[in-house]
Amino acid sequence: MIFSFFSKFKNNKKLKFLLITPPLLDSEAVYSAMPILAGQLINNGYDAENLDLNIKFFRTVLSEKYLLKTKKLLKSKKIKYDNGKADCFIKNISSIIEQYRKQPKDTAEFKQAENQIEEILEFVSLPYKNFELSIVKTYKGFEKFRYSFCNIKNITADREDNIFTGFFTSVLKKIKDKKADVIGITVPFIGAMIPALTLSR
Repeated sequence: MIFSFFSKFKNNKKLKFLLITPPLLDSEAVYSAMPILAGQLINNGYDAENLDLNIKFFRTVLSEKYLLKTKKLLKSKKIKYDNGKADCFIKNISSIIEQYRKQPKDTAEFKQAENQIEEILEFVSLPYKNFELSIVKTYKGFEKFRYSFCNIKNITADREDNIFTGFFTSVLKKIKDKKADVIGITVPFIGAMIPALTLSR
């Protein structure tokens, strides 16, 4: 199907393609389908580029800066949270990420880091009642949107309660600067549907 779509442009090799991978996919690796598709386009004479926003999203929310921002947002929304635990996350986020990246998956150290990241993502999700981020189950919290067009339409338009809106706003200039004629956004799994449609909007 995708190649039949691209075949419409077979006589216009001047078109520039931008292929985007949105959150939420595997937090540890690049989703390979889009780079492969970009490579096929390049091999056939097109100008194509891949942009992985999934990895960038996790790097953004799992940072000291974002955790501090979350604390301010929770305060402004008058949502209760464990301040001591939040400060512990902020203090140790770099070492937790480092342990998650470097330890083999079958070790207790890796599992400990993974559990801590799940707790941090739970904290980051607190200001947004419709979202529950996870690296273990990237589809977590999306079930209520799966079969309701109205719910999907409403949440992708919600600038207050959609955790992805602020992130995509911060990368829009980068996307626009690519000056792409055709933008493709992949939705390979249920966890990517709401982010992809939010970005599309």
